[in-house]
Amino acid sequence: MGDHGRLLVLVTTIPLSGLLSDRFGRKPLLLAACVAFMVLPYRYFELMLVGASLGTIIAIQVALALGIALYSGPGPAAIAEIFPTKGRSTWMSTGYSLSVAMFGGFAPFVATWLIEKTGSLLSPPTT
Repeated sequence: MGDHGRLLVLVTTIPLSGLLSDRFGRKPLLLAACVAFMVLPYRYFELMLVGASLGTIIAIQVALALGIALYSGPGPAAIAEIFPTKGRSTWMSTGYSLSVAMFGGFAPFVATWLIEKTGSLLSPPTT
């Protein structure tokens, strides 16, 4: 499944996730997505390293896209609700930029260091 397939899953499920967050609240969906991304990736990488079939890899990609959609539907609204209207744009963009620089910027370094120290390919490399 290429980028087009993942994007198709995201485009169709993010609005549904937003609707679910309007109905059941943002926090339960955000927490479910966070728990899923703490629990599932290790098992998914393990499956792929033992020689998963194409069908299994496609299912993993769909599951990850659903997790992203579960977070991406309520996420922007939840973040916007944190800040007052007057400074919302400034504070949201500042928080986003700093977190991307800190966590995204160091991710390749941390992944490479983990693979080197542990010798395990389950310390996922970034691409």
